Amino acid sequence: MEDQQVDKLKSKYGGLPTQKGMLERRLKGGDKKHFDSADWAQDKASPPAERRPVEAASCP
Repeated sequence: MEDQQVDKLKSKYGGLPTQKGMLERRLKGGDKKHFDSADWAQDKASPPAERRPVEAASCP
């Protein structure tokens, strides 16, 4: 009886994600969070290879 319910739920909703799958998706950047729309636009405008870290201004 319980196996039938489990099979029914898996066919309807799919299986639970594995930790390995979740980790791979995070490392790949699939669910990257952006602070605001400007961060999102900047991310879409330039490919990752062209980005350089921002240097801090030196104070006199």
